Amino acid sequence: CSQCDWELLYSTKRNGLSMNTFFRLVTGRRDTIMLIKDSGGSAFGAFIPFPWKQSKDFYGTGESFVFRMKPTLELFKWGGNDSMFALTNHQGILIGGSGSPAIWIDSDFNRGTSGANKTYRSRCLASDESFTCIHLEVWA
Repeated sequence: CSQCDWELLYSTKRNGLSMNTFFRLVTGRRDTIMLIKDSGGSAFGAFIPFPWKQSKDFYGTGESFVFRMKPTLELFKWGGNDSMFALTNHQGILIGGSGSPAIWIDSDFNRGTSGANKTYRSRCLASDESFTCIHLEVWA
């Protein structure tokens, strides 16, 4: 968006590997993009139009989506069959809860999984279903 002023809210390289810091910087922010680069060279993420929060239950809206940017650009929208959009707390970040997670990152921002997800009708977004997270950012 040429008229948008993007703001980097959180970066594992800039802000460290702390879930406390992550939530302090992103809680309440909406219309964000989470970007992940894995050790296999894939780049992928999610558009989160609802406010980030710590939760014990799934939350969010069907306006959210997941995507893969590298090696090829692919976009996966809500399939309409459930509302398991996001579950975020100090145990990790889970995007897409039906089937395999579309994206799951552990609380250390190190390990993750991605697989065939029913919420977003997506396939594995990462280089492999189990991946090492090299870098994670959230932009608003």
